[in-house]
Amino acid sequence: FAQALDSMLCADIQRRLYNRSFNMVREDERQAFIDAGGHDDAGCPLVCAIAAEVAAKRILALRSSR
Repeated sequence: FAQALDSMLCADIQRRLYNRSFNMVREDERQAFIDAGGHDDAGCPLVCAIAAEVAAKRILALRSSR
């Protein structure tokens, strides 16, 4: 996962995708994240899809090694 996205930390991934990180505790920052496309297909959903794919491949590899 870290190799696919260069990091496992949300702030690092945000910097890679949006050239900055967002403080989700603050309403204005949360809105800026949404406005930047955080919930669009190329934002969080894509990051979650990559993480799910990496996890599934790892699980399948572990199962096949039994």
